Amino acid sequence: MNINSISNTTKNVMYLVLLIGQAAWVIFSVYANEKAIVVNDARSEKRYKRGMQFGKDHETRLRKLEKRITYIEGKEGY
Repeated sequence: MNINSISNTTKNVMYLVLLIGQAAWVIFSVYANEKAIVVNDARSEKRYKRGMQFGKDHETRLRKLEKRITYIEGKEGY
């Protein structure tokens, strides 16, 4: 089959059919994986909350250490 013998209109129609097919496949894939997407979203949210809590704990520990260091430096005359 010689591609040059096909008219431009026919080529455009074929490209359009392929494009619509790909779009339909993407939509089908998204709906098929919707449950997995929701589960991953929930897991990501849990990880984010744990990370934020870890950051808060780290900040609290640093403040306690700074307070203790300041107390020791003041007491020992550094």
